[in-house]
Amino acid sequence: MTLVWHLLRKDLRHSWIYLAAALCLLLLSATTFFSSLFSLWNARIGGYGSQGIFELLQIAAWSLLCGVLILAEPLPGIQQYWLTRPIRWQQLLSAKVLVIALFAALPIAIAHVAILMFRGFPLTGHLPGIVWNAVLLAAASFLPVALAASISRNLQQLILWLLGLGGLFFVLRQWSPEAAPSSEWIVMDVSLFILILGAGAIITWQYATRHTQAGRVAAFLLIVLAGTVQRWPASVRFGLQRAASPVPVDANVARWRVDLGNTVLQKSTPETAWTGARILYIPIELEGLPEGWTAEWDAWNGIEVSADGDTDGGAAVRKPPTISRRDSQSFVALPISKDFINRHANGRANITLGTELVLYGPAQTMTMDVNGTANLPGLGRCQSHTATELIIGCALAIHSAWNIRGQWAIGEPQEKSPVVLTVPETRSPLALLPSLSPLALPYGGFGATSDYTKGQIYLRLRKPKAYVHRRIEITGLPLY
Repeated sequence: MTLVWHLLRKDLRHSWIYLAAALCLLLLSATTFFSSLFSLWNARIGGYGSQGIFELLQIAAWSLLCGVLILAEPLPGIQQYWLTRPIRWQQLLSAKVLVIALFAALPIAIAHVAILMFRGFPLTGHLPGIVWNAVLLAAASFLPVALAASISRNLQQLILWLLGLGGLFFVLRQWSPEAAPSSEWIVMDVSLFILILGAGAIITWQYATRHTQAGRVAAFLLIVLAGTVQRWPASVRFGLQRAASPVPVDANVARWRVDLGNTVLQKSTPETAWTGARILYIPIELEGLPEGWTAEWDAWNGIEVSADGDTDGGAAVRKPPTISRRDSQSFVALPISKDFINRHANGRANITLGTELVLYGPAQTMTMDVNGTANLPGLGRCQSHTATELIIGCALAIHSAWNIRGQWAIGEPQEKSPVVLTVPETRSPLALLPSLSPLALPYGGFGATSDYTKGQIYLRLRKPKAYVHRRIEITGLPLY
């Protein structure tokens, strides 16, 4: 242990200027949270404020510090000076980890504690989340850089490896299809989990064996695996999402009921943008929800159309269905190609539509005046402001995982034009996505179409309880 502390002090002497720069940037970033909430939202959402700049500089400073720490004792090669000293690889790796823990993760946690206390959050309820976020942030920020540094001989090689591996990851993510909104957190969580676990294993193995060529191949394969998570089958991604449901539910909760007698098959019009198809309107209702719960459709997961033994559903369905509501009745609009219908003009179709639903627990409702504030017990504060438009913004503690729906009205709230303030980075119930900010800042506006100088804002806070897969099944539907 004495040698570990000796190595730690040596690293601090040689890299103190990088460490001081990173801590100064952390301090400057933290001071931006002591400004007004609207200044904070503008800096966060717009991405051009001082807070956004300081966060980018923080990432660069921490990355540079990590690279310098690893390259102080390069791993590739057999002629490194440190190999002639009585230093075991476990001691060397422990010293690097201690520097990161004491001078990166700990200062980040302290800064986040100070910010949340300044904003009036109770420390007891949020301290575990702050510590967990600091550990995740350190791992996500340092491990990828440490991985590249462990297979590099010098700073020039490190930069090339970072550009190469980072560029490969970016290309793979862009090449992959876009994930459904709710399963995006699955893609991000799994990618980050693979990167952290894989990078940690490769770094440890590289310190133990210094097989650099094999380590470079392993780093390449790791990036390919993490960058292609979005191409995993939808059934796998949504299966992981359902497994992460905070509350388990059985098959009798949230069932689709189909009113087959009122199903209508009509010709498409140019306005539908479904030329060459006929639209099947299927009346549906969702039943079996616990009292106070609500459900939202999230994505389609499996569409099958067959008729008279013809199962060419991919050609039959020209575009993804849509769900709409008219006169208190919900409909699925399913476009079916005219060619498929003509081939089975006197037949009957069997249709199965797989849906992914997000189930929310009972909502908490709060009100505030225009240009007023609302304190959300244990969560944070929301505020509205009128200028050229009515703007609502909230400041919540990280990983609050709340969906917030704001609505303006004079008198009782109406169902038209709600503003949904969803916090994407807190969607994950596993809280695996680290954040440089200790606050989540949902933000939205109503536009300048009405007189918003009076009235009230209604806020509905909902929390995801379960993610479920439910099928809409239709058998024997006439195609004439």
